[in-house]
Amino acid sequence: VAYPLSAPVGPKKNIIFLAAFILGIAIPIAFIYLKDLLDNKVRSVEELETTDISVVADIPQDKSKETLVTKKGERTVISEAYRMLRTNMKFLLEKKDDGQLIFLSSTLPSEGKTFTSINLANSLALTDKKVVLVGLDLRAPKLSQYLNHEESLLGASNYLANEDISLESIIYPANDDISFDYIFSGDIPPNPSELLTRPRMTELFESLKKKYDYIIVDTSPMALVVDTVSILEHADLLLYVVKANFAHKKSLNIPLKIYSDKKVKNIAFILNGSERKKVGYGYGNYGYGY
Repeated sequence: VAYPLSAPVGPKKNIIFLAAFILGIAIPIAFIYLKDLLDNKVRSVEELETTDISVVADIPQDKSKETLVTKKGERTVISEAYRMLRTNMKFLLEKKDDGQLIFLSSTLPSEGKTFTSINLANSLALTDKKVVLVGLDLRAPKLSQYLNHEESLLGASNYLANEDISLESIIYPANDDISFDYIFSGDIPPNPSELLTRPRMTELFESLKKKYDYIIVDTSPMALVVDTVSILEHADLLLYVVKANFAHKKSLNIPLKIYSDKKVKNIAFILNGSERKKVGYGYGNYGYGY
């Protein structure tokens, strides 16, 4: 005769609940871990601060699409970020009798070095300093495009290639819209690397340092060509622009190599296009935020 049991033989509820509980914890943890493991982009300023290179600015994403965001009297988040860049940058510069030569570069194009160069130059000029912006990206110049000028205007490449061209003829003065002088890249030459290493390049920098307090130089991306590296010895400071959510973490090996090899006197990171929700005021790893 068969007798029914008071409780079912299976399934064992306690084991099922325990397995569900463990899987409910393990799967999200594994997902987060794999997501972080596979994420190869620089997302935040904190990632840059883990290196030995100082971070002097965290520039938020510009949604206005304007070229000049550092106009006089502007109180936007991005204009304040450029004021902090201007202030923090001065901590890295030694006092000199002549002008400070500041290079801006990045690993790849489209990281915002020209946009940053323009707004840094204007921010400095608004403090009653004499500032000139020099376009030295001789292969893919963007400065004239940003400033709404023709590409055919004389510039640095023409000056370097032709000794009959004077410095004064390639300097375009400040106007109602911008507060700094500027020099375009000029015609795209067939031999940009050779032009940049000519003695006339040194003469250009030395002449500008006698005329201006700050010389901001928009240079070529470093991962593609050696143009910028070949003239780094002239720079008092290299500001390396890293675009948030765009630049690969491995791309930081280039500025870290420059830093370790002491190819430049000073180097600092600028995180560009971040999605931060607050403004932080700080230098290096120290800061105050609101």
